[in-house]
Amino acid sequence: MTVRGVYRKAKISSKASKVSDALRKIAVREPQWNQDSIIDFSEKTFKKVQKAWSDQDLESLKELLHPHLYMLWERDIQDQISECERNLISSVKITDILIINVQNYLEDEKDKFTVLITASCIDKIYRGKKLVEDHSSPFEELWTFEWENG
Repeated sequence: MTVRGVYRKAKISSKASKVSDALRKIAVREPQWNQDSIIDFSEKTFKKVQKAWSDQDLESLKELLHPHLYMLWERDIQDQISECERNLISSVKITDILIINVQNYLEDEKDKFTVLITASCIDKIYRGKKLVEDHSSPFEELWTFEWENG
């Protein structure tokens, strides 16, 4: 790991530790901010989205994504379909989830949190039956979740 990578990891770990402390305090008043529940929800949602994307299942994605993001992904999936392309994702393994940001407002509908998900998967893109890309390697993604209807 490079010096930059070590520094980045230390900064993220420090931020996650501060957020964890804040979550413990918030969860006393608002149980939905329980850290274990947030991590469990994030993991399940991440896996559902990966599966729905791989299956080109727009209906499932509609209930999981922010409307603006859904419009972008809908276009991307329609493009895939028109080009006879398929992004097959399998063997999704999450190695870590860190909650790195929390925004808690008086109005719960504005609440949101961000997680850093470290994962790996088999990620292959086919055009017709021909394999055109293979991105099977570990990766990190930032996901922001917004509260909606509880």
